[in-house]
Amino acid sequence: MTWVPHDNLNANPGPPPAWWETVLAFTSDAIFTFTLDGTVTSWNPGARALYGYEADEMVGGKMHALIPSEREAELEDVFQRVSAGRPVTSFDTVRLRKDGTTVDVSISVTPLTDHDGAVQGAADITRDISDRKRFEQLLSQEIRSRESFEGRLVDLNRELRQRLQDLETLLEVLPVGIGIAHDPSCTELRLNPALAELLRLPTGIVSSEHGFPDDDMPFKVFQHREPMQREAFPLQVAASTGEPVSDVEMVVAFDDETQVALLCFAAPLLDEHEEPRGAVGAFIDVTEARRAERELRQANAIKDEFLGLVSHELRTPLTIVLGLSRFLSRDGHEMEAEMLQDTLVQLRSDAERLSNVIENMLILSRLEFEETEVEPVRVRTIVDRSVSRHRGRFPRRQIETHYRERGLTDGNAMWIEQIIANLLTNAEKYSPPEEPVEVRVESTDGDIEIRVADRGQGLDAEDAARLFEPFYRSERVKEAMTPGLGLGLTVCKRLTELQGGTIQAVERPGGGLELVVRLPRLPGTDEEYG
Repeated sequence: MTWVPHDNLNANPGPPPAWWETVLAFTSDAIFTFTLDGTVTSWNPGARALYGYEADEMVGGKMHALIPSEREAELEDVFQRVSAGRPVTSFDTVRLRKDGTTVDVSISVTPLTDHDGAVQGAADITRDISDRKRFEQLLSQEIRSRESFEGRLVDLNRELRQRLQDLETLLEVLPVGIGIAHDPSCTELRLNPALAELLRLPTGIVSSEHGFPDDDMPFKVFQHREPMQREAFPLQVAASTGEPVSDVEMVVAFDDETQVALLCFAAPLLDEHEEPRGAVGAFIDVTEARRAERELRQANAIKDEFLGLVSHELRTPLTIVLGLSRFLSRDGHEMEAEMLQDTLVQLRSDAERLSNVIENMLILSRLEFEETEVEPVRVRTIVDRSVSRHRGRFPRRQIETHYRERGLTDGNAMWIEQIIANLLTNAEKYSPPEEPVEVRVESTDGDIEIRVADRGQGLDAEDAARLFEPFYRSERVKEAMTPGLGLGLTVCKRLTELQGGTIQAVERPGGGLELVVRLPRLPGTDEEYG
């Protein structure tokens, strides 16, 4: 082998170090060096084995003999990079052998410099990658074969689907949920669209280790409000025992806290030996039916509670009115003037309470059939009248009024008066005796606001959500045995909305509740604040 020292590529060849010659002799890679004009200066046995040239054939000759004509530009790029002192990292290419055949190789080129750092040439390390290329070709063929095989599977699956088209159509159009277990342990299930929609699952095959449903399903199953064991599922029972199952009701609870009630039936599928090989189940959505039953029970309970409340609300003031009337008719002529006046005030108050209960009930019963009659009205006038009446019923209650409104509203004066009366009655019930009730009438952009504020017990979250529901009375109100049917604020809401307005309840800073009624202000009726 010919050796050229790195520091003097143009000098006469001399013997290389023994260790370097050993490395070059035993490495399987082709290693040769060349000058910047492409003259080969050394040639190891690996190069001879790869390219077929002896050392004396290549050393002193040009390395261009190894380059296919179509890749000459690639060689020029290598010379430019090496001349700039930059190595060429491993890249795949093709080279020519002595016999004219090509070989797939991976090449790395490293610049060689002298003691002054000037580039004098380069070392080329070439590795035969023919085996790797053949493996890649085989792998590509294998991938194509696999794709072809998968295509055949798709074709077979398409043929199978065509044969099952009649059954598929039936399952598609049935409004009843259908599930089919294809094995006795129910590890593979097929859901028709109706059942998939009920369970919020994709249609088709659903795999499950334990049977319908699996732990990763977006729901849980309950029976009699207890978690239902998998072995008790209708499909599981029918598939494992070979016996039909009917009239099993279960509740499917989803992650979003909604529920579906299902009435389930299942029958086993038998093989040629009359052994169960799976099961088919029908699932009927009875959610609405069960909801209707619950609502009917709730309606009956509300009716019973309503009748009890009405009886109490009517009987209590009626008893007081009758008692005071008898007392006055018997002993009124002997009473002192102040005591007589107090008795008459109480008599009037309970009679008005009785009248208010009856009026609210009548209003609710008439609203669906009564047409809305509106006219331009001055809200302040109605508020003044309502406050005056309330003071007459409750002379010890201090009521503070504040007016900063302009304009008129297109409303019903009797309805507005009923709204204010109910709001004042509500404030009277829940305000401490020593605390005043505040009434404000103000104008905003397009609205006239009526605000009635108290210093009562305020609202909790449930009260705020249900405050305007008919007959709703919070647990705190029930425990305090505060009188009332829970109709006053419901009437306020209905009457306000019929006049195109809104009502809302807000917590007061420092405690208490403020009820705000907003009625639309008639355009073109602005007045100065009165």
